Amino acid sequence: MGSNRVLPAAEWVSVSRLKEKRMQTEERRPPRPGLGPIDLGPLRELVAIAVEAEMRFHAAKSEYAISMAALARAARERPAERREMRDPSPAIRVTRQTLQTFAVVGTQWTASELRVLFERKDCHGHRISVSHLLLLARVQGEERQRRTEEVFADGLNLRDLRRRLRAGTGSQTA
Repeated sequence: MGSNRVLPAAEWVSVSRLKEKRMQTEERRPPRPGLGPIDLGPLRELVAIAVEAEMRFHAAKSEYAISMAALARAARERPAERREMRDPSPAIRVTRQTLQTFAVVGTQWTASELRVLFERKDCHGHRISVSHLLLLARVQGEERQRRTEEVFADGLNLRDLRRRLRAGTGSQTA
């Protein structure tokens, strides 16, 4: 069975040395039958296209959220006498609940603040969602700013954020 002993420093092998050794053995291996060198040119181009599309998709999603928040905020501020004009949800084919979600987000952050939040990525490379912002909207003042930073620093998903907000606990890493 394997031993759990700690190697003395003299027996340590650096990672770069392991990589170097692997490269040497790969160079000596004969090529597999029927497989020549791989041309990565078209693959690189496809990756670049996919990355650009993802960036455009994210920008469109952010603009949609910001526009919906502005629309919901404006609809909330209209006088109540003309209800059909006050509730734009049927005209834009979203549920009233969806519009109310954006209204909450739109009243807590300005459009420029939302743009900044939507552009940032957490420690795992994920962006904040409207659902994250809806949970964070329940927290006020400096506490909200601290919790928002926790989402980015700790890469919190919705479940973890909800759990921390209920427990009233802060970052486990800070």
